[in-house]
Amino acid sequence: MLPTYYRMRASSDFATAIKRGKRRKTQTVAVHALYVSQPTQADLSNSTKVGFVVSKKVGNSVVRHRVTRQLRHIVRAVIPFSRPALVVVRAQPRAATASFHRIQEDVLTAFADLGLIATVAADIDHRRGGSTDAPTTATPTATAILDHHARGADGVTALHDTTSTHGAASARC
Repeated sequence: MLPTYYRMRASSDFATAIKRGKRRKTQTVAVHALYVSQPTQADLSNSTKVGFVVSKKVGNSVVRHRVTRQLRHIVRAVIPFSRPALVVVRAQPRAATASFHRIQEDVLTAFADLGLIATVAADIDHRRGGSTDAPTTATPTATAILDHHARGADGVTALHDTTSTHGAASARC
C-alpha cells in the first residue's frame, strides 16, 4: 500500500496529469507525468502523487487487481527517490501476461525517460565495465533504488521468491 500522501485521489489530478503531462509508453505500461513545485518539509501536498489506471482491456477483475498490486509494489520502491510530480501509471493489455520483472523494467524505463529518476542505461553501462566518465547525479539510479529496496534490514533479498515450495502462496504480492 502506498502512504496516503503519495496517493492520487482527485479525478481532476488524473485528468491534468494525462492531458498536460509528458507521456512515455512501453509494452506493458504508459506513464504520464506532470512536474510540480518542490515540496517543503512541512507540506507534503506538493510531493509526488501517483495514480493507477487498469482498464477492463487488461483482463477480468482478478487479473486487473494482480496487475495493480504489481504496479503499486514497483512504484512504492521508486517514489521516495523521484522528483515531485503528478504521475499516472496506466497498464497496457500486455501487462496481464507479462512477468513481474518485465513490468518492473518497463516502469523503471518510463520513469527514467520522463526524468523522474536517474537513467538506467548509465548504471547498466557502468556495471558492465563501460565508461566511468558518466556524470554523477544526486538522484540514485533505478537499479540502485531496487537493490536498496530488495535488501531487508538484514541485507537479505526480500522480493519475490518464485522457487518456494509453498505453491501459489509465494506468488502473492
